[in-house]
Amino acid sequence: MENSGQIAVQSVIEKIEKDAFNLKRDSKVFHSKHQILTVATILLGVCAPAVVTYTASPELATIWKIIAILITAIATASATIRSVLRYNQRYSNSELTSLSLSHLQRQVQAQMYDVLTTVQELYRDQKLYKIAGWADEEMYKIMKNYIDKEVAAMTQEQIKLTEPPKIEDSHRIDPTKIQ
Repeated sequence: MENSGQIAVQSVIEKIEKDAFNLKRDSKVFHSKHQILTVATILLGVCAPAVVTYTASPELATIWKIIAILITAIATASATIRSVLRYNQRYSNSELTSLSLSHLQRQVQAQMYDVLTTVQELYRDQKLYKIAGWADEEMYKIMKNYIDKEVAAMTQEQIKLTEPPKIEDSHRIDPTKIQ
């Protein structure tokens, strides 16, 4: 018969398992999107110059120009989406987080079984609640780290320019004309 401490630990294990499963599923989606966009960018990037340099008959020249513009636009869009949405970073982040959660799940299960087999019945609930609290805190840390990395992957760093070097007035041809 399960006691309340064991139910608490099982509840945390189920939450961890659910989050690990969802992240594993997300990582597969990110990986697929990254691969599709990479292949599309490469193929369209190779096709675009070929279509642009192709010399068509005068009656088909307009159509070929439109095709060249479309292929170039799609290739550029594909490359932009790939670099902005950063599916490769998001894939690795979700995959690694899923692995961390799975590892945590196994640790919690091992701790629970250890308590159930080695701790006196009088102290089991207390120890199991401590494990549940610890596991919940660890899951929180892992998920916070995941969200921090996800935000970092989606946020592009801004490039800040430094001020150009100043020209000293004494070095100017006419010091009265200061810019």
